[in-house]
Amino acid sequence: MRESRATGTTPVSSSFHDRFTPRLARRLEAVAAYLVGRVVEPSRSLAGPPAASRDVVLTDSTVIRLHDLLQRAFAA
Repeated sequence: MRESRATGTTPVSSSFHDRFTPRLARRLEAVAAYLVGRVVEPSRSLAGPPAASRDVVLTDSTVIRLHDLLQRAFAA
């Protein structure tokens, strides 16, 4: 890992990964499931011509440019 320019320290992966205890992982999973359920299930039915549609497909072609220091870890 590279040294942080701001603090002059080298972070280790365990400082991040050790925070994900089984209890926290279960809680995050429950929150994610709740949010997905809210997004996936429509709160109201479509009316008019769109009511005949069975599926709607949306495409997101967002491009996010990462910092140059991440180039090796996340090659295009």
